[in-house]
Amino acid sequence: MPSQAVAVSVRAVMTRSRDFWRKGECRRARLDRRLSTHFIGIDKRLLLKHADGEEHDIINCQTPYLLGFNYLVSYLERFVREGCGRSARGMIIIDQKDTYLTQVDKLTHYRRFDVPRGRQLKRVVGFSHSIDSLRHPLIQLSDLVIYTTRKFLECDNDYRPNWTAEARNFFASCYDRVQKRMWRTNLIDVEGEEEQEAHALLKLCQSTHNGQWKRNYTIT
Repeated sequence: MPSQAVAVSVRAVMTRSRDFWRKGECRRARLDRRLSTHFIGIDKRLLLKHADGEEHDIINCQTPYLLGFNYLVSYLERFVREGCGRSARGMIIIDQKDTYLTQVDKLTHYRRFDVPRGRQLKRVVGFSHSIDSLRHPLIQLSDLVIYTTRKFLECDNDYRPNWTAEARNFFASCYDRVQKRMWRTNLIDVEGEEEQEAHALLKLCQSTHNGQWKRNYTIT
């Protein structure tokens, strides 16, 4: 059975600076639907090939959920700092995975307090869990984004060779919309010697689209 391309779903809710609310930019943002999207795709087959589990002091990087979460913490810290204003703070809302809860708690404590002061988390100030989708009648937007992104990456990386053109074009069109809401579409550089081995591993096993991918689909 082929490895699944996207192996982590991390949700983020961002707060804006006081000036954002005061100047009426909030209303304009709603009208323009300026909701950013953030995700990281991990190819499990490549991760199995390259990871030994010792790339990070706190987490087991052989686990896609933990490797992806660690990167997105760095990514969202930088997004809030550079893209949301001087007084902005962020909250990360993640799927509750009881198996990884201890390691997630250890990692967030480590990133807040145990790394050198200049690299401690200061903009991402809260972590919470989302509502269990199986127990709620509505569809969470983050679930829909992750599902369609995952299916497109599986198509584009030849994990779904037998899917129809209609299905492939549909997921490509969804992915195109997601891409337009991305703050960064390439991996950011991460700071600190303690993060470099995990980041090098992520570069080896990241799942992303192929070059000039739009030429292979009919985007609607």
